[in-house]
Amino acid sequence: MPSGEHGTLIGAMLDLGEKRRSGVLTVSAEEVTTHVTFDGGAPIDAVEEGTPGEPLGRLLVRTRVLSPEQHAKVIDAMASSLGTNKEQKFGEVAVALGFLTKEKLGEALREQVRWRIVRALQRENAEYRFEEGAQRPGAGLHDLSLDAIIFDAVRWFEGERRRAAVEGRGPFYVALRGQPNAVARRFGMTPEEQSALETIDGTETVADLTAVDSSETGVDLASIVVALTLAGVVELSDAPRVRPEGAPRAPSRPPPPTRASEPPRANDRIARTVARLKKAQARMPSVAPEERKPENEREARVLAEQCFQHGVIHLRAN
Repeated sequence: MPSGEHGTLIGAMLDLGEKRRSGVLTVSAEEVTTHVTFDGGAPIDAVEEGTPGEPLGRLLVRTRVLSPEQHAKVIDAMASSLGTNKEQKFGEVAVALGFLTKEKLGEALREQVRWRIVRALQRENAEYRFEEGAQRPGAGLHDLSLDAIIFDAVRWFEGERRRAAVEGRGPFYVALRGQPNAVARRFGMTPEEQSALETIDGTETVADLTAVDSSETGVDLASIVVALTLAGVVELSDAPRVRPEGAPRAPSRPPPPTRASEPPRANDRIARTVARLKKAQARMPSVAPEERKPENEREARVLAEQCFQHGVIHLRAN
């Protein structure tokens, strides 16, 4: 399965799911390579090479499972063990310190894998290939919904990219296949997003629904329509259906949904953080442990993360 065979990466992943194929899909874009392992058409693991993605610890802080102070303590414990024969992983240390249960760790690892696939779908101009039957050593076995992953990726598409994803389908009237509650569960939607599904009833066009401004409605109807159209769970026709009496129209102003926080990606955000840390370091006494020279790349990352987290805590305190 070379790039372009199915038009888009999303199309390629959906094809793997429909045909229940097993193997490794390798995706390269923006100096990052992501290896996604499929088993029977379902994604079960993903690893990133190149520019590091979001570390497990920062994901746990972003999702408020750990506090910044707990995060820093885990990093300190990992840094203190450097130079020993035992390699400690963040999750194992967090469990040992009592900050996480094994169940919570499993959920966090699953979430980390899910966001790796979401990021792979977010990157533009991706090249990809699928190796049938391939398995990566140490691949995990995570229960992931490909439809929910695609929906999360589409949420963060820019407007032009969303329009391109449904190019040529704008004039067609769109109707949902299946019951709204079943589709909502399949795509991991909020209750507010599920209520919006009732408006996808064949009386509005794709262009009309994707033009609805989420800031005015509180529901990102454009992302919903694009994701459902790409996944093939809607019917398109050139004539409208008759709206049943009392059926809801496109949403006006329902309560805002609870949305998953966006994974940090922007280089300028990183640059601003680094600049703030440098300024803080210039006016504060040393808050980092005694400096030691890393012996390998892993040690360098642990020590860098330790310094970063101590700086974050200092900034929060000031």
